[in-house]
Amino acid sequence: LLFSDQTQFILKGGDILSSRTVSITQKTVFENSRIAKPVGAGKNVFFAVNNGSFTQIREYFVSDQNETNDAADITAHIPKYIPKDVSKLAVTTNEDLLCTISPNTPNEVYSYKYYWRGNEKLQSAWSRWTFGNCTILNIDFIESLLYIVTQRTDGVYLEKMSVAPKQVDTNST
Repeated sequence: LLFSDQTQFILKGGDILSSRTVSITQKTVFENSRIAKPVGAGKNVFFAVNNGSFTQIREYFVSDQNETNDAADITAHIPKYIPKDVSKLAVTTNEDLLCTISPNTPNEVYSYKYYWRGNEKLQSAWSRWTFGNCTILNIDFIESLLYIVTQRTDGVYLEKMSVAPKQVDTNST
């Protein structure tokens, strides 16, 4: 799957990828952010699109019934929630969680918790996590840990946060 700023393509090849066996076919036409890279999550791909003063997040998929490609707007119910210019998308399939950051809200992470049972999405919830006085420079997941690079007045820090269910702080209930 190849993304441009306006179009999505499928790259196909034979057993050996060469100029004779390769082909690229346009599949869909959806705008795509030039800043945030699309991220894969199982059989789907999330990507960001600037939409006025806010960001729209789409979930790219291939329909099982008729093998057509589409990209559902998973922010349709919150069109003015995620700030413009999302710079990073990070996903963990262990926890079915997508996180985004934007320089327009430098100390916030916007998270999307989803849950699939078969072909039915049972949960689709957005939330915002606000971190103290800092600028979030980058985020990424390793398994169920969200790693956050933050800049504070006294330096740059690498922090981690478990997003696994039923997590509590040390010495807490």
